[in-house]
Amino acid sequence: MEHKSELGIILKTFPYQERDRVCVVLTESSGKITALAKGAIHSRRFGGALDTLTCSRLRFIQKPNTEMGRIDEAVVHHEFTRLRTDYDRLALASFAAEFCLRLVEPHAPARDLFVLLSNFLFHLDSDADGFYCTNVFLVKALHVMGYAPNLTSCSRCAVSAHSCAEGDFYWDSDAGGIICASCAPHASKKQLYLGLDAHVLFSECLAKPFKVLVEAKSLSQQTQQNLFAVLTDFLHHQVPGLPAGGFKSLRLVGAQVLGYPTNSL
Repeated sequence: MEHKSELGIILKTFPYQERDRVCVVLTESSGKITALAKGAIHSRRFGGALDTLTCSRLRFIQKPNTEMGRIDEAVVHHEFTRLRTDYDRLALASFAAEFCLRLVEPHAPARDLFVLLSNFLFHLDSDADGFYCTNVFLVKALHVMGYAPNLTSCSRCAVSAHSCAEGDFYWDSDAGGIICASCAPHASKKQLYLGLDAHVLFSECLAKPFKVLVEAKSLSQQTQQNLFAVLTDFLHHQVPGLPAGGFKSLRLVGAQVLGYPTNSL
C-alpha cells in the first residue's frame, strides 16, 4: 500500500452508493488515477476540492495491482472559477478533460500533460482567447503523447511545406497528412483547407511555450478554425484507441463557440 500526496486535476466524478464519490484525476506524478472518496456526498469534508476541473492537493492511497485507489484528503489548490460561469470556456475545458480521460493510460507517467492541462485551464480562466488556447493545447498534447500529425511535407509529392510556391495546403483525411495545392485536385474528396497561416500556427505551437504563444496571439478566427478542423479530424480518424463515437464534449463546442457545426467531429 502506497501513500501519496500530489496535485491533481479532477477530470470526472460520479456517485458510488449513497455517500461516496468516485473521482478520475490527472495527477502530477502518478498519471491518471481512479479513486474513491468516502463520504464525499452529503458531507463538507472535501468542500469543493473534488469538483470537476478543480486543481487540488490530494492525499491518497494506491494499492499495488489495483484499479481503484482511495482519497483520504483533498484541499483546493486552484479553482478555475470563470469556467463555471462562462459556457463557451466550460465547453472547451470539458473537451480538454475528455481528451485526457480517453487517451491517457491509467497510472502511466503524464507529468508533461498535467503541466499542459494546468496551463491551458489557467489561461482559459483568464482573458485569453479560449479557442486559440484550445488549439495550442491540442497541438502540444498530441505532441507530448507522440501522436502529432506530420505537416512538414505533401503526402503525395513529398514537396516541403516551407518550399511550396503556392503557400496553400489541404488536409487529406484519408491519407492522414497534408497535400499541396498542385496535388489537391488529384487527392481524395475528404479535404480540409489548412492554409499557410494555420500551418505556421501549428509549427509555433510545437516550438514555443504556452505563455509566450498566448501573449503573442494575433491570428484570425478563420485561421484558428482551419487548424482546429484539421486537428479534430486527425484525432477522430488517426489516433488509436478512440471509440467510434468520438468526443461527446464536442457537442458542446458548437456553433456559438467555434462558429461552425461540430456534429460530424
